Amino acid sequence: MSRREKRPDALIAQQLVSSAIENFYESKKTPHGLPEDVLVHAFEGYGTEDLDWPLIRTKALNFEKYASAHVRDCTIRRVLRRPIGRKHAAASVSIFRLAARPFRSSQTLFGVYTHTFTFWPSGWRFLSTTDPLFTTDHLHQRLVERASNNYESLATTQDQLSILWPILLELGQQRQRRGLPGNLTHFVTPLADGLVFGEIQKVDMTPEVAEAAAPSLMDCKGGVVIQRELPDYFCNEQWRILVLVKTFVGKNELKDSQHRLKSMLDRYIRRHAAVVECFRNQTRLAFDAEPPYGPALRNLFTVPRPNIADIKLALTELDGLTLSEDWSNEIKRSIENQFRRKKQP
Repeated sequence: MSRREKRPDALIAQQLVSSAIENFYESKKTPHGLPEDVLVHAFEGYGTEDLDWPLIRTKALNFEKYASAHVRDCTIRRVLRRPIGRKHAAASVSIFRLAARPFRSSQTLFGVYTHTFTFWPSGWRFLSTTDPLFTTDHLHQRLVERASNNYESLATTQDQLSILWPILLELGQQRQRRGLPGNLTHFVTPLADGLVFGEIQKVDMTPEVAEAAAPSLMDCKGGVVIQRELPDYFCNEQWRILVLVKTFVGKNELKDSQHRLKSMLDRYIRRHAAVVECFRNQTRLAFDAEPPYGPALRNLFTVPRPNIADIKLALTELDGLTLSEDWSNEIKRSIENQFRRKKQP
């Protein structure tokens, strides 16, 4: 078999992913992937009177059912909070919705929008953010071909890929604030029974593109809707951070050192699950937005909420893990492989 001929399992993987991409484009009715009347379905019933807890809970559950039935290629998270002490009743439904566009000659580039609908007694809020993580159909084909676990969907995989890079980004920034090199441009993340390899880049952006990628918020209280533009955590005036996950190595292809690294990373994620999840949601849900917006969503979605000591311990342990010999060797090998591919005709 020549190097250009594909193995049967590779052809099957390509066909499955191509079919999923075709279904994605066919189901996409609007640019953001949500139904045109989604805000009506989410927030009808609000008026001059405050809603009580049973009604807020019912609205959130009904909207979750509506989104599950009418929004394709997404993952959905829902939180409910009873009124406790000084905390008001609240509920929120967050939709992690796949986005895709043609890339180069024959590939597809995948990204994600996160749309979060929050219900309060006296009003509602609708937050939209743009995720900086991108993949191509090549990665999804490798997952179908190499992972021993059943491949779930494009959207579920895209969601799972963000388990580690947000806290790695924070660690790199903390190193730089101490005058040290970040050294986390290239990274490794466990996924299914293997490892994925990615890179954090800074990409030049026009003001128009940067504005389109920035978080936006609709805030309604007492029947008055205010549109707010929020600061983009990933962008300055010249560039925006782009996280590109490039390839997957399955269980059967892992070397001994890669098995060790995967085990270390899996244990780390389990041990510091609350901190890892907090950083994953920090930008999707605009936790850093000015009060009351950011803190309100942080309090809703971060349960249990890690304290400063928990966060410091998780970052300290990750610092040591990313300085380990197994991590360093994998990053070096990944960079060499990338350089070798670029030199190929």
